[in-house]
Amino acid sequence: MKTLVECLESLSPHVHTRICEEHGWDGNVELSELAERLVKAARQVAEGEPDRLEHRLLRYAVFTCGCNLIPPDAGHKGETKLTPSQARMGWTMLQRKGFLFAVRRSWGKPGYWCPVEIRQACLAVWLPERGDSREDVSVAGERMAAGLWNRFFHFLIVVEREGISLTQQGDVQRRMIRKLAAELDLDVEDHRFTDSLWGQGKTPGELRLLIDLAQSEGLVEEREGSLQLREGALAAWSACSWPVLLGRLFGFVRRRLLEERPEWESLWWWMERQGDAPVALTDTFLSWKAAAGSRVSLEEWEGAWLQPLVALGWVVASLEKGGWWAWSPWAPPVFRGLPDLPAYVKPDFEIFIPIFTPWKKRWILAQFTDYMGGEQLITYEINTASVKRGVERGLSAEEMERILEELSASPLPENVRISLWQWAKQYSRVVFKEALLLRTGDERLADDLEAVPELADQIGERVGPTAFLVHPSSLSTLREQLKDLGYSAMKPMENESGRPWWKGEVHSRESVGEEEKRSAHTLTIEDRFPSLEDSVPGLNRLPQMWTSSLRSYHPSTLQHILRKAAELQVDLKWADNRKRIQRFIPGRVTCIGGVWMAEGQDMEGRPQHVKLSDISRVQVLLPWMEGDY
Repeated sequence: MKTLVECLESLSPHVHTRICEEHGWDGNVELSELAERLVKAARQVAEGEPDRLEHRLLRYAVFTCGCNLIPPDAGHKGETKLTPSQARMGWTMLQRKGFLFAVRRSWGKPGYWCPVEIRQACLAVWLPERGDSREDVSVAGERMAAGLWNRFFHFLIVVEREGISLTQQGDVQRRMIRKLAAELDLDVEDHRFTDSLWGQGKTPGELRLLIDLAQSEGLVEEREGSLQLREGALAAWSACSWPVLLGRLFGFVRRRLLEERPEWESLWWWMERQGDAPVALTDTFLSWKAAAGSRVSLEEWEGAWLQPLVALGWVVASLEKGGWWAWSPWAPPVFRGLPDLPAYVKPDFEIFIPIFTPWKKRWILAQFTDYMGGEQLITYEINTASVKRGVERGLSAEEMERILEELSASPLPENVRISLWQWAKQYSRVVFKEALLLRTGDERLADDLEAVPELADQIGERVGPTAFLVHPSSLSTLREQLKDLGYSAMKPMENESGRPWWKGEVHSRESVGEEEKRSAHTLTIEDRFPSLEDSVPGLNRLPQMWTSSLRSYHPSTLQHILRKAAELQVDLKWADNRKRIQRFIPGRVTCIGGVWMAEGQDMEGRPQHVKLSDISRVQVLLPWMEGDY
């Protein structure tokens, strides 16, 4: 969704000027400064009188709509206690002040968008200060879960090795579920995901989450009835630092939870403000509930959010009566840095590495070792079968030894080094290697190329009078060097790389998968400054005498006024035969037993029936008549 500055960038300078005039500001300002002014102005509205129209609707936008679009017909009845015409008028006023923006999208209905900066400015006023921490609890002494980041890594390893078989309905096959449960140490009966959005369907909740995450980030795709790895996307992913990856993983979970319950966005914001110290469950929840006027129960919050967050390693908590919760040290709201833990290779062929070992190095390690579990320190084991797998993946004994030496804080045990080379040699007697064939037009040209010193590192073994072997990774450099020397070279007809992604240089991208998906549904901001009359189309065509004051009318004209008011969904003020003034929201006019009746609602939303013969005078109320509200 668009930020406040992005929304303003979608408007013309004329609209910027009109917004400034609405606040009484000088219109000649930079957009960044205008955005800052709007945030301060929104805060002032939040601090103002609760009964004001703008205050009520901002509360509705923040606590009821959250990070969702606001439907144009929303905001009446309920906690706002507004009529439809009042609500429409209020949305227009907020749009004129730059707190809301009218939007259209390629699918679904239009609506209003309240940028996050405006919402958070209001929340900073309406939500109380952080509660007292639980001094009797130490997060440092609690057992930390390995977390989503660890399960996700090994899930992708399994996808790379054999793919994830799917049924015709798109579910994971039962046989594959059992295999994944064993490989990833998943508890298929884990009830912590039952009440979350991942708890539906035949596939276990955490596995559904892992698949959802991989697809969202564009790291897997469905091909021929199974999920397969997209190596290019994974290469970009692996080049990111762990703080960046943790931010992406956390952002995915946050997005998904809020997509299901956008009206809880203020609760999430309130949770992020709690800091890293343990706080009582009831203090956090009840303080938010009171401020938001929500009817959500503590049990709903625990089932839908807290239990999955604990299972995913973002939260540490005791959910018993009188319990507490806190963000884990590597959750982005409280993140201060990764633990500095060493890695070790032991003589018994076990390898201990920190959980936040660089992704690419850990991926290479997983090619020739077996994952054995762990939490803060992850355990791998090297054995004959795992080394065989590494050889089949194209790793040499030298490459395996190098990655172990790079990871280990102490020298590699000699027995491990010897066994590694012996096992690799045992399975490397016959090896297929991928290479490109460079062929020259004649033998003399081949001799000339072989004699060029600059090409010595790029041209491999000469395998014939006019042929050389070239490693795929050297192709781009070699072609540039040949071009500089005055030789032209045709592109190879087949794949130029031919190597696993983790054997080459990789570069991160700013966005993968999810951002690309969202770009297809970009919101279009309407570039216009609405008039107050826009809140009720057609209202300006009513006769002025109908809206100017209370008047008496012929019965047929009175029927016409009531029907028109019902059509436009505007309110009426009327006086009875005793000159008592009342308010009424007309619905329809009917004749019952020869008596003409107006059916509608009173200002509290209760059904009301009024005899037309009881109405002595009537006035159509314009929504911008503040004195009448």
